[in-house]
Amino acid sequence: MPALYSNKFGRLPLLISGGDGCWLQRENESPLFDAISSHNQCNLGHQHPELVAAVKTQADRLLSASPALQLPVQQRAGSDLCQIATMHSAILCDSGAEANELAIKLARFQGRRKKIAVPAILTFEGSFHGLSLATMSASDYRKAHARYEPLVKGFVRAPFNDLSRLRQIAEANNNITAVMVESVQIEAGIRFASTEFLHGLRQICDEFDWLLILDEIQTTAARTGTFFSFQEHGISPDVVTCGEALANGLPSGACMARDAAADLLHDGARGTSLGGGLLSSAVISAQCAVIKQDHLSELAIARGEELLHALKAAFAGAHYIKDIRGRGLLIAIEMAEPCEAIIPLALNSGLLIEVYREKVIQLSPPLIMQPEDQSFLLDSMVNLIKLYAGDDRKTPRH
Repeated sequence: MPALYSNKFGRLPLLISGGDGCWLQRENESPLFDAISSHNQCNLGHQHPELVAAVKTQADRLLSASPALQLPVQQRAGSDLCQIATMHSAILCDSGAEANELAIKLARFQGRRKKIAVPAILTFEGSFHGLSLATMSASDYRKAHARYEPLVKGFVRAPFNDLSRLRQIAEANNNITAVMVESVQIEAGIRFASTEFLHGLRQICDEFDWLLILDEIQTTAARTGTFFSFQEHGISPDVVTCGEALANGLPSGACMARDAAADLLHDGARGTSLGGGLLSSAVISAQCAVIKQDHLSELAIARGEELLHALKAAFAGAHYIKDIRGRGLLIAIEMAEPCEAIIPLALNSGLLIEVYREKVIQLSPPLIMQPEDQSFLLDSMVNLIKLYAGDDRKTPRH
């Protein structure tokens, strides 16, 4: 069979024919527990009945229409997101990378308004904002940079979670117009921004008249316990970007802004021909309603705390575990040694997991996980890691 799709994630040797809740059905094999919500896209699991119903209802009404028209389903989706994020304006698009492209354009437009000849955007070491040329240039994704040089200019890099260095950079660069930051750096090994860092970042942005852009592409839809991860820190960004989790895996994205940044978004940004697809827009509103009515934010916090506590207890004193950390249902198990070979072993145990930066196992199961699903995930992961590491807690492996 010809290779029809990109190989960013690496194609696993299995065929998927269906899904239900937390489970994916393998062709001619036993089901697979989706412990990463299909790379943080399907927070409500697979084939959620209310989302499927929203797709069917919209498909019966209208599949697509000119972007020059006003479409109620798009307006509802944008309004729902702005209300949750406390933003004033939104442009819907097809992916997180497109949303970040819009945010980058917004920052450039801000620079032009301030009469800065060569405006720059500050991003962070370990960041990942997408794989378009501009978003890749914004990212600290060095293994890909060399393939596509020359990159887009106009980005300044700073250490993550380091306010003192950030202030030094701010004072040394008078052409910066915006900061783009992730509240959780998943691609860097699931590193969480501290509340102190984000509040300090907000203060620096106010002091230097920068836009604060929060990239929430992988932390949207209650993944960490609030609809957007930045909300747990009590800060107010100027711009928020989000992606595929918005529509539970359907092509979607949004760039939202408030106050003066909303005026910039309205005046200076442009959407895409297919941005805000009608099926995706219908799912966005349906998902917002389900998360609220089923209290999934609260459940993410409670179940995440249970999993985190149980994992820490199971591996207390284990030399092969460096750290176990998490927020809501986004959990990192950092091993002392590279562990990418655990992925095929997990498949044999009926688990789909991911490993970042060679040593960090990601667990981000669907928010609709039931108690029996949680027990399966916990027991399977504990047994898998102990089997992989060889459970001798006193003598390291050689």
